[in-house]
Amino acid sequence: METNETSLQAEVHLAQAAALETEGALEAALLECDAALSLLPDWADAHYLRGTLLAGLERLPEAIAEFESALTLHPGLHDAREEWIAAQLRQAARDNLERAQRLRAESDIERAYLACRFALALQPEWAAGHNLHGLLLESFGEYARALDAFRQALDLDPEFENAQQNAQRVSTQLEEEELIAVARYINPAQAHIARDLLIMEGIDAIVTDESMGNLLGMLSIGGGRVMVRASDVDRAQEILGAAFESAEDEDFADEDFADEDDLADEALVGEEDFESDK
Repeated sequence: METNETSLQAEVHLAQAAALETEGALEAALLECDAALSLLPDWADAHYLRGTLLAGLERLPEAIAEFESALTLHPGLHDAREEWIAAQLRQAARDNLERAQRLRAESDIERAYLACRFALALQPEWAAGHNLHGLLLESFGEYARALDAFRQALDLDPEFENAQQNAQRVSTQLEEEELIAVARYINPAQAHIARDLLIMEGIDAIVTDESMGNLLGMLSIGGGRVMVRASDVDRAQEILGAAFESAEDEDFADEDFADEDDLADEALVGEEDFESDK
């Protein structure tokens, strides 16, 4: 049986550990916590605090073990159970992020992407995960989405230098990227509806050629072309195709899309025209 003096000394050490934790001195706090546990090794609260300190130091496997010790000694310690679950989720996210990095290094981009997305599902506030997500999207040629991922990383960690460099690089690529027509409509109004749909889905789009002729009122002799960046072509065509399949207005659904072969050569280069039309 522990003496009152031993218990008092352990409580002093644990109180000092808690105070140091609030000051951000986690390593020093861990030493005080260890001192408390050397006096009272079966103290559930001390194991719980040691677990939180280890988690803060990103020593997650050790933290999980400490939370399990606390719960074994005191099954009703709800805070320890919540922290135990959180630590396991963070460890699973870390494992998947490391796997994604390894697969990317092996050029297995698709599997790397899935692992990265799973890591972000577990830890959506992880700046490193969003940065890797951006790099993988860039590998797929999806520069606009990659830039969004890098910006998310910077929102979470404004000092993230790697994400800053990546965002700048992709931003420059987007400024220089050509614009390609993904659809043509006889009625320019329908072209604008298609453009607005793409914008709602996060794809920058413009309508061109609608001024080629207004002799027929709403109809334009040349029709209106919907233009997107080259990296967004596949996704834009998928979105528009799905929209027209489910359209209730038969006239709108039956509007002719330009053949891909016809549109392949209809690229516009120059961000200035793109920005001025938006």
